[in-house]
This record gives sequence, C-alpha cells and structure tokens, in this order.
Amino acid sequence: MTQDECFLLGHITRPHGIQGECKLKIDADMPEKYQQLESMFVQKKGQQTLVPFFVEHIVFTSNQVLAKFEEVDSIDEAQALQGGLLYLPLNLLPKLEPGQYYFHDLEGLMVQDDASGTLGKVTGVNTQTMNNLLEVDYKGQTMLIPMTEEVMYKVDLDAQQVLVRLPNGFIDLYITEA
Repeated sequence: MTQDECFLLGHITRPHGIQGECKLKIDADMPEKYQQLESMFVQKKGQQTLVPFFVEHIVFTSNQVLAKFEEVDSIDEAQALQGGLLYLPLNLLPKLEPGQYYFHDLEGLMVQDDASGTLGKVTGVNTQTMNNLLEVDYKGQTMLIPMTEEVMYKVDLDAQQVLVRLPNGFIDLYITEA
C-alpha cells in the first residue's frame, strides 16, 4: 500500500503506560467512526514506507484516543512508534454529500483569486493552527490562505479549482523584492 492509495488519519503522539499502548491524535470530525478498525498503516518518523499494524483495541475517552497494536507489548516498542503517521486506505473514507470534500481532495487544485487571478496550486492543508490554512505554491513559496467561508468561498472539484477572495494587501505579504 502506498501513500497515494491512503489518507492521513492522524498520528501517534506518545506511549501510554508500560504495556505498549499508544496515545493517538485522530484528525477527523467524528473520530469515533474509526473505533472498529482492524488495522492501520504506520509511517514511522523518518521513513517513507507504510507498515501495517493490526489493532488489538482502540479506546475513545472524552479527551483522548488510546490504541494497542498487536506485537507492540512494551513502552520501548510504543516509543519507537511515537510521531508516526497513521494511514488508512481511501476506500474506508465515509461517503460525502454533494459539495463536500476531504482535505486531500484539494491537493493539486488551482487557486483563483477574484482580484488577482491564478495564484498557484494547492500543495496541502495545514491543520496545526486554530484555523485550517490552505497551502498554495505561489511563485515558488508557500502562501497560507485561511480556510474560512469569507476567504475560501467555493471548491469546484469538477473544474479543479478553489475560488478565494483575499483581503486587500494579502498578496503583498508574499511579494519579495529582488
């Protein structure tokens, strides 16, 4: 299984206890939909390959997700997975209503600003901030566009474009003098 055939579910934040359990961060609106998983692919920190891990159990509490993987039976083995990215096959994604999209659907789409025209291609979505940010390759540098309804007002997957209305002066932040 390759990354192109999968979606990023989240990551392993740290070991939990001494029996090999791991604390997970699931990047999903409804993480409990993934409570019955039998396996996940883990991309260990610094590696490119996805390694399958079978799940013994997943426990969802009010503020955390704990998972126990088969053959991970000590804190040292769990520590080796810390920072690993969790992937699932694309066919496990829940079906969406018309007009909805997943963040990975945005990658490669062209971004069109009402005032400035074509800005560049979407390279990813940054979810590490309070508001999600669209990452766009703008003239060789990464432009971060807030994914708010006021700014990013339409995603057209058929036309392969994202329509935005950037505030006055926003693009000036990304213009460098030669």
